[in-house]
Amino acid sequence: MDNSGKEKEAMQLMAEADKKVKSSGSFLGGMFGGNHKVEDACEMYARAANMFKMAKNWSAAGSAFCQAARLHMQMQNKLDSATSFVDAGNAYKKADPQGERVSLIAAKKTGNSTGCLCYCAVKTTCK
Repeated sequence: MDNSGKEKEAMQLMAEADKKVKSSGSFLGGMFGGNHKVEDACEMYARAANMFKMAKNWSAAGSAFCQAARLHMQMQNKLDSATSFVDAGNAYKKADPQGERVSLIAAKKTGNSTGCLCYCAVKTTCK
């Protein structure tokens, strides 16, 4: 599959993840597996981000990793959130230095709140 095929597949995954997030917020979605839908959406965002990376669309990859990180925070998975922010920073590093900086600061703050400062510091400073 060429890069444009990976990019299209990634966009479809992003759209599906968006739908899952929206449906988890509805009254019935919240009663019947809303949290499971959010977890599925996190995985979809991460898979989409990796497909964007294969297509060398670094900004889109960073954005998808940030979406996953925000959902992890919503579910109180702070370590997974910090890891996703670091992945976003690494993707943004190739295209958007400001995005890299913001993502890595978010990862560090998230890591501080979970007591995993050492993990985040190593991931954000080592290249």
